[in-house]
Amino acid sequence: MNMTSTPLATPKRQRINAASDNVAQRVLRGIEEKSREIKFQSSNVKRLVNKLENRARCALQDPRIDHDDLQDSWDALLLLIESKTTAASKDKAHKTQVWKLRRRFKEQRTHNKKTFALIQPELAAVKIWHSEGETAEPPATPYLDRVARLCARVGLDRKLYIELLSICDGRDKTAHHPPPHFEKHLDQNKMVKWSEVYDACNKRKRNYGKLMRKGKITQDQYALFRKAIDAWYKVYVSGWNADGTPILEEGAATAVKTYLKKRAKQNLPAPTIPDSPYQEGKWDDIF
Repeated sequence: MNMTSTPLATPKRQRINAASDNVAQRVLRGIEEKSREIKFQSSNVKRLVNKLENRARCALQDPRIDHDDLQDSWDALLLLIESKTTAASKDKAHKTQVWKLRRRFKEQRTHNKKTFALIQPELAAVKIWHSEGETAEPPATPYLDRVARLCARVGLDRKLYIELLSICDGRDKTAHHPPPHFEKHLDQNKMVKWSEVYDACNKRKRNYGKLMRKGKITQDQYALFRKAIDAWYKVYVSGWNADGTPILEEGAATAVKTYLKKRAKQNLPAPTIPDSPYQEGKWDDIF
């Protein structure tokens, strides 16, 4: 009886098979080592990795698969993964830097806004005192005094600095001004007078119209501001009853109550104001 048997592999074939196995195992080991980086790659890169991984597994069983091509494919894919990982790291670092700068600018803008709010009443008091012949008791101006010391330290004219604060405040009021404050429109029972809030919204829209006519904002910006104000008001009031009472949206009363509590906490008594002794010529640079 004739029997056929598979011939034994020659030493050369054994060496080729061993080399192919080594390459396939090296590729599979490399994919495993880079699994964390591969996890954050795009779907296209992951698809290429899966395809190469399947080829490497097949190469362990099929010596006909070109192990040189397998190695070249892994080297190219490895370069792609590393380049994308490096680019992603740089992009993340850039975004972090941008976020820090934005936070810094936001904090600076908030600081400027608060500074201007503190010195405004003092400026008004000084101007009244000056217009009345400077015969009355000079007003205390602790915040203007601080601004004067800071400006002197950096060599900046105080009047110019105040003008810059005013410009910054005006710009913020136009583009970032908050909606009407409910606490300014309360009746004797601490209930919001929605008709007054409605009038305040219309006044805001008229002011934006004046800015548009002066060329300070565009017509598109004016339309956007109007829409924003109307949208804000409709969050609370959907319409009016025949007797003139507002139809409040669901949850509006609770939202207003929460807001007023928060504002009450913010309006705590101010700390003791520092001394502000008067000296001749103290405010000459302001006039």
